[in-house]
Amino acid sequence: MLTEPEPVPRRVQRRYDRLAVLDHIATFQQQHAASPSQRIIARALGMSAPSVAHNALHGLERAGLLRITVTQPGWPAKLEITPAGRERLQAWRAARATPSADDGGAA
Repeated sequence: MLTEPEPVPRRVQRRYDRLAVLDHIATFQQQHAASPSQRIIARALGMSAPSVAHNALHGLERAGLLRITVTQPGWPAKLEITPAGRERLQAWRAARATPSADDGGAA
């Protein structure tokens, strides 16, 4: 007996955490005093292509967590984490550093 295939969802779930992207940008800027390229972000976070990093960056910009400034076409963009982005990033880092009861921690 043949069954019908399940419908494909309209929106595919992200395979990355946007705040992980923000964390990578902050860490990269501290280490290199420059913004990472989309290709660097994609490779560091295991994304399938730089276009996935592009979409993540613009999603962060739409959410008000990141400001993207294009200086010249063909040159890397300047990425600036907004104050709201810094607050969310600190909360995200604190939540990841705190062991949960599920992990066997005493939190």
